[in-house]
Amino acid sequence: MSFKSKLLLLIQNDNTIYQLLLIGLFIASPSLHYLCFYNSFDPLWLCAANSGLCLIALYFSFYPGNFYAIASRYITVVAFLVINNCLLLSKNGFGQV
Repeated sequence: MSFKSKLLLLIQNDNTIYQLLLIGLFIASPSLHYLCFYNSFDPLWLCAANSGLCLIALYFSFYPGNFYAIASRYITVVAFLVINNCLLLSKNGFGQV
């Protein structure tokens, strides 16, 4: 059995990829807080809010209804973009970026 066919057996559908993405975002939010803690403005409650949204979206990804899973994924991604790219970059002096 080739590597490609084994990979297809591991990844069952698109929902599995989204679940892996949400787990990665859940781990990345507190990690980025502690990496940049001394040199920047990055309150812990923003990281907790991002991680909480990831957990909620991960919970809904196992829920049988498809609407809640899709809506929670979009809300999580938009929250990460707004908090990390707009709020934190502008407070840390990278507003022009």
